[in-house]
Parts: sequence; structure tokens; C-alpha cells
Amino acid sequence: MKAFKCPTDPRYGTGLLDPGNPWALGNYAPNFAVFGIQGTSSYYGNSRIPATFADGTSNTMIMAEKAALCQGFGSLWAHGSWNPPYMTMYYSPMTSNGPGSKFQENPTPANCNVLVAQSYHTGGMNTLLGDGSVRFLTSQISPITWQFVNEPADGNVLPSDW
Repeated sequence: MKAFKCPTDPRYGTGLLDPGNPWALGNYAPNFAVFGIQGTSSYYGNSRIPATFADGTSNTMIMAEKAALCQGFGSLWAHGSWNPPYMTMYYSPMTSNGPGSKFQENPTPANCNVLVAQSYHTGGMNTLLGDGSVRFLTSQISPITWQFVNEPADGNVLPSDW
């Protein structure tokens, strides 16, 4: 489906994991800290927009871009939580969160990290905020700002690079 495809992803192909596997690929992933059902923090999977967004809906990312294919795995729509590399998600305590989980810009097949968000846009990535707005984050955003905007109720003040 065209709605699930970012036109800048060079490896999206047919939108299927492979010709013999009908799993659908996508380029947009939900923030696990908002929508996940597993985790170690009290708000993981318990978020209710806007009630549990103490940091504000305009200061919390709910979706980011992700490579459709990465390290031989596909970002699959409607995939359960039983195999994280195939899940359409990012910022998960099961895989990678915190400042070390900042997105990759223009990953190659050799360096793509399936556990984080990725973008093929030059200079940054498109994201969806809790208030419904879309924001282009520059690749210059600091890892700590990345962490703060992905956690809906951490109470941190966003740095000046937001």
C-alpha cells in the first residue's frame, strides 16, 4: 500500500518481505514507549493520548520512519511482539531505547540497525507527534533530545535542538 511506503526508501521493492512471503512491509513505525505492551516503565503500553502525555502531545513523538528492509529483516505490518527485528516499532526496552537509540540516516545494508528508526531523507527524518502534526527532525538532534521526545511522561525539558 502506498500509504505505508516512504518514496525515499531504496529497498522497499514490491512491498512484500519476499516473493514467496506475503508479509507486507512498511516505512512508518509506532513508538513503543507510547503503544507497546511490554516493558519496564510504568507508562509503556499504558499511554492514553492526551491523558498520559505529561510532556505534552506536541513534545512527544508517536511515529517515526523505519527502513522496510534491514539486516535481512522486514518491518512488517500486523506482526506480533514475538520477534522484535520484524516488528514495526522503534524505541523499545526489548531492543533499543534511551539516547543510544537515535535514528540512522541513510543506512546501508551493511550498517543498518534493525533495532532503531531509520530515514533515507537527506538531513533527517519525518516524525508524527501526539498532537497529529508532522515534524522533520534534523540529523543534528542530540541523542538526549531524541530520548526525551520519545518518552511521553519523563518530565524532562526539551533542549534547544528540539
